[in-house]
Amino acid sequence: MSRPFGVALVALLVLGFSAWTAYQGLAGDGGRSRHAVVVASWILVGLALVAAEALWSLRSHAFLAFVAWGLAAIAAVALERLASPAGAHAVRIVPALVYTGLAFAAAAIYLRRAV
Repeated sequence: MSRPFGVALVALLVLGFSAWTAYQGLAGDGGRSRHAVVVASWILVGLALVAAEALWSLRSHAFLAFVAWGLAAIAAVALERLASPAGAHAVRIVPALVYTGLAFAAAAIYLRRAV
């Protein structure tokens, strides 16, 4: 069974977004608030490996793995914004979370039909 091009693209984007988030977590200055970002980004990388492998192989749990990764990604984005050096306020966090959630919702709708 051949995997659709969109599923392969989503799998690669899952890995890329997780690697970028891990890099952002490690690149920030130290401090207690950054520790939560580093832990969340490494959890996100672990979930990304599971989700990307499931999507690439078209496993039966691929959609569930993607949803779990998406929830962890939204949490990691929120923690990254909260731990920013400028001390982000809720108003500055909302657009990042809304756009991240919309992108993951669109991908989830596509994957629900494709997988």
